[in-house]
Amino acid sequence: MASVQQPENIYIYYSTTIPTGKFVDKAMKEIPCLNWVKVKDPEYIKGVHISVPDTRTDIIRFTKLLVHGGIYVDNDVILLKNFDPLRVYSFVAGRERATSINDGIMLVEPHSPFATKFYQESYLKNLEHYDRKKYISYAQDGLHAFYRKNMAPDVHIEEDSLNRPLPFNYHEGLATTITGNYDLSKNYVLHIHPRHAVRLNPKLGFVYTDTEEEVRRKDTSYGAAARIAYFGSPDLIFKPGEKTFERIPTIKVKP
Repeated sequence: MASVQQPENIYIYYSTTIPTGKFVDKAMKEIPCLNWVKVKDPEYIKGVHISVPDTRTDIIRFTKLLVHGGIYVDNDVILLKNFDPLRVYSFVAGRERATSINDGIMLVEPHSPFATKFYQESYLKNLEHYDRKKYISYAQDGLHAFYRKNMAPDVHIEEDSLNRPLPFNYHEGLATTITGNYDLSKNYVLHIHPRHAVRLNPKLGFVYTDTEEEVRRKDTSYGAAARIAYFGSPDLIFKPGEKTFERIPTIKVKP
């Protein structure tokens, strides 16, 4: 995010303690605009227990974005190119499935009328009858349903460039953002969604630990995206004396 978008500030919100480890140390050393902000975990909303952490993070992101505006991305997103062409709208998100819009990547103007109305009149209203098994319906599905009824010229939904390929069964297939080789030339980001894939196949856990050295010759969508983040280009990188090879042909995402 920092190298591609070059923002004035990056805020990471946390509710317990600041994470530790080599990647955190590297980020704090190399990204001077990085700020850690502690927030209260919204475990209860109007007396309703919000048991799924995903829902609580939804609440935090919307409350912060509605006041401050900005670009929100989940921590499993790799930025591939600058968002500036999309910043002419007051609200931007990306289609995930035919009937859902993912709220893991959003560009929101401060006090955006669309985002404010969705959060106040749809999202919080639905939380009054919270069902942990249906948590996706409040944000992704709910956002799509709300958009269908509240389309406006200053609200923009990207079709494929923010949340495709979608690495789940019945879509592009489980773990395809990690192991597949999709054409990312029109993508603003690669949204990896590793949690489910790594739980089912722990061997894919390298996606959490790879360094520059380990991604330079990975011929996958993930490898290409990681090289953009680390080196500024998706091209394979070989050291002197190493055997070279061409990238395998990429696959285009189906509409």
